[in-house]
Amino acid sequence: MPINPVEVFYCWWCLTEPKVLLEVNVGVDLSEVLNVVRRHSDVEGVYVVNSLSDLSEVGLKALKDFLNGLKEGSIALIPLSRDSLKLFKDFTSDLINKVKVVPVVKDLSVVEELKGVYSDVCFNTANPYLNVSELIKSGVTCLIQPHAVLRSRTVKEAVAKGVKVVAVGVNSPEVYLKVESMNVYAVTTEKPNIKREAKLG
Repeated sequence: MPINPVEVFYCWWCLTEPKVLLEVNVGVDLSEVLNVVRRHSDVEGVYVVNSLSDLSEVGLKALKDFLNGLKEGSIALIPLSRDSLKLFKDFTSDLINKVKVVPVVKDLSVVEELKGVYSDVCFNTANPYLNVSELIKSGVTCLIQPHAVLRSRTVKEAVAKGVKVVAVGVNSPEVYLKVESMNVYAVTTEKPNIKREAKLG
């Protein structure tokens, strides 16, 4: 699947303030989740926790319908493993182009095969001690980290070098404000209105 030229207008890394992504599990009622996303203008996209290879045909169709129902410019972070590479490419090629799909990997050896196919690739790890220069060299453009390690040298270096950082587990206004000060993405599992709560104090 070639890179969609329209993606340049989405500019999901051009942050003026942190954006909120809602964590999504395909095992729940996705029609209700879609309604939640539509009701909360602060939610800029979703972080799918399921690997496509773990989903049935029914689950894959439900996820595809859900993603196609998101508003234009929405971000969709989706896990990818080496054994699901072809499935991932086939699945995302059928999506409506208005959704920005970003593969999430835990194996850096997969990144090379994604170059030229996806304009962004996220590396998901709980390890706060990483060589950011090596990540960039490998083709990683996005780093997913637990919010608890946002003050680590790795995260600060990643932000300074233009790597997008996504903080997971952001479920309280206090944590959101910490994320806001770092100017990174916030993934919440429980509070799609967390930005508003934080602003209201």
